[in-house]
Amino acid sequence: MTIFVERNYMDCRLKLGEIWEDKVAGHRVGCFDASNTDSMLKLAANLKFNLAVLDPPYNLAIQKQDKQVIGKVAIDTYVSWSRWYLRNIIDILNDNASLYLLI
Repeated sequence: MTIFVERNYMDCRLKLGEIWEDKVAGHRVGCFDASNTDSMLKLAANLKFNLAVLDPPYNLAIQKQDKQVIGKVAIDTYVSWSRWYLRNIIDILNDNASLYLLI
């Protein structure tokens, strides 16, 4: 369930759907909608993680150059979406993992 009308990924070095992996330490960073279960499984690649750092979009309407790039939705829709992506994250974490949510 994607709730935002459009996103601007121009500031991100990764393209939507890409995953970067540190070949030395094995860290993985993905650019995608965390509420999409298939994307999370792609990121996890059958691994369990010790740390997740999330910076979810705020439920705010944001405009750039007279164009809305992120839309605001009803609070119940936003909360439902948040629960969905957090479930996906929890599913790929080890039992004693840490989760940092930047809010």
